[in-house]
Amino acid sequence: MANAYLRARAGAINAAHSPLLIFLFTKLLASLPDLIETDRDMVGMSGQDPALDQWVTAAEAARTTTLARLRDLRGVASGTALGAVGDLFARVMASDDPDACAEMRDRAAHQRESFLVQGDDRMGAIINEMIHRALDQLEIYCALEDDFIDGEAVALEAPQPPFFPDEGLAPAA
Repeated sequence: MANAYLRARAGAINAAHSPLLIFLFTKLLASLPDLIETDRDMVGMSGQDPALDQWVTAAEAARTTTLARLRDLRGVASGTALGAVGDLFARVMASDDPDACAEMRDRAAHQRESFLVQGDDRMGAIINEMIHRALDQLEIYCALEDDFIDGEAVALEAPQPPFFPDEGLAPAA
């Protein structure tokens, strides 16, 4: 029934990208700004700031939230474009290898078309917009330690579920 509704509203849909999957990916996107901001706060800390414990607690909470959302997404997203982006994010977050992270950041920056869904329907455009947002956030997250970005230069904006308020495509939270 949900797929029939989406087809009527958005044209042909890749059935693997269900409303639940889109909702879970939206929740992942919403967690990324906190993850990036708290990690950005930690860059360059020497461990002698009295507020360090508070920052560490905030960073750990943001990381835990993002990892939980990745786990939820990856539980239903196998074999989908959104799942591939989630897998890439999970690999970056689990890696301690700067060269591997640089390679994954390069892939997010220069091989985006390998993540995008095919087709020119409205649903494909929505999914591709979500993928672009996530890959932008991945690039920023990977670059935090590199002094590659200015902390003030990047405005991070979390989408609020439902991702498409006029479409009602995501289930209620």
